[in-house]
Amino acid sequence: MVLLLVDALYLLVLYQFVGGGDMNGISLIIPETVTRILFGVIAAANLIIIFKYLLPVYRNAYQNHR
Repeated sequence: MVLLLVDALYLLVLYQFVGGGDMNGISLIIPETVTRILFGVIAAANLIIIFKYLLPVYRNAYQNHR
């Protein structure tokens, strides 16, 4: 679940503090603002998927395992 968020979070915010290696390459093709908005939407969609679909399945699996 964490891996669904890591790339989107990195390209949304964290690249500014690390040096922006990936964003430097992406910004040659797509403007940085558009890329940040796109990865913000991807991060939000992944959060919805995690909380709405994945977490209930994990909770049920662990509760039924006991």
